[in-house]
Amino acid sequence: MNDGDPLGQSEIRDHGQIAQMELPEGWVEGPPHTFSVGTRSFRELHPVEAPRFTLCFYYRGLLIPEAAGKAFHELLEKPAHVLSRAELQSVGEVLRDKARADDFNTSLARTEDLNGKRVLVVAGCYPRINEETVEVFVDARGDGRAVQEIYYQAPQDVFSQHAKAAKNAIRSIRWK
Repeated sequence: MNDGDPLGQSEIRDHGQIAQMELPEGWVEGPPHTFSVGTRSFRELHPVEAPRFTLCFYYRGLLIPEAAGKAFHELLEKPAHVLSRAELQSVGEVLRDKARADDFNTSLARTEDLNGKRVLVVAGCYPRINEETVEVFVDARGDGRAVQEIYYQAPQDVFSQHAKAAKNAIRSIRWK
């Protein structure tokens, strides 16, 4: 769908590890993204009145290195907890730009159970662009190497206005 067109549905179905997810009322889908390499996919939704607030779904399309995948998988095997600095560093490949202190200020990094699936949740701010984000990292294959990302992000002046709706949408996920 094109940016600004009504979504025409109240849920996401069969998207990566997501079987179903309820969407906030009145949100629209942004323009489609195409990639030239691999099987990456990116999907973006936003409130019709606030296009700078985005709820996004990203899959890299490529497996992360075996050692990084093992660290991610082992982290998710532990009981839900706040990550130590060493644990955060061990999953740097999973976190991508969120692992670089110059690019991202982490305010929260923890594992938690989200409707029966253990996930990694990271929140913080990109100081250079003044945007806040909350991201959920999902082990999509069971070995830590295929990572599905679900996140919401916006400039700080818009973030709090729609964060609750995005959080509720993520909390509604039913996994495959």
